[in-house]
Parts: sequence; structure tokens; C-alpha cells
Amino acid sequence: MMDMGDKFVMLVAANGVNYHLMSDVEKESVEGGFIQILNSLRFPIQIYVQTTSVNLDKSLDWFWKKI
Repeated sequence: MMDMGDKFVMLVAANGVNYHLMSDVEKESVEGGFIQILNSLRFPIQIYVQTTSVNLDKSLDWFWKKI
């Protein structure tokens, strides 16, 4: 947490979940947890999402050689 005068800044890093592979019950659980977190906040927040590309060429080459 960093003090910036009258504001505080905090960064939280989180790993993603493979939402599309979840069952309906698991999806509802994830959504419910996120809703609970948002409802518990008593201050404004900003959500920043960043994705990164991964080059799987070497891993796929290794996989196909093993087969």
C-alpha cells in the first residue's frame, strides 16, 4: 500500500481461472465470491485486466517428439 497524500494505492495480483471449463455450480460459486468481495468494499475501486500471449511452439514441438 502506498500513501499518495489523501489517497492510498494498493495492487492485488490474481491468477485467472478457466471459467469456460467449469460446471454451472462452480461458475455460480466463483461469481458469488466475486460479488461478495465487491459488496464488502466501502470505497471506490478500479479494475485493470491484463492478458499476455504465450508462445507454445517449443512445448508443442517437444510434445509431438515424445509421441
